[in-house]
Amino acid sequence: MPVLIVLLFYIYDLVKIKRYYLQIEFVGQQMANMIQNISQKRENKIIKKEDLINIHVLAWQSICPGKSLFLTNSKYPMGYRPGTAIVYVKGLDSVVIRFMIY
Repeated sequence: MPVLIVLLFYIYDLVKIKRYYLQIEFVGQQMANMIQNISQKRENKIIKKEDLINIHVLAWQSICPGKSLFLTNSKYPMGYRPGTAIVYVKGLDSVVIRFMIY
């Protein structure tokens, strides 16, 4: 009987993990799409820090709707605060330079 109970909890957690994985993957696809399309109508094609912040907030709205993304009570924060890491890789001849933006 204890093994059956453990298996039930395990199956429940697998479904939950799969759902979270699909949600995070969707957010990543949204962010990539917005980054690719953000400067298409601009003359200088430069993506600014404010653009990346706005993309972060908009993409996470599907998981954290409204103002739940922003922690309003710093003394007792509820939930989690999602983070975004953007990796920019540029090759120069034989040298590869990597930049991390958080």
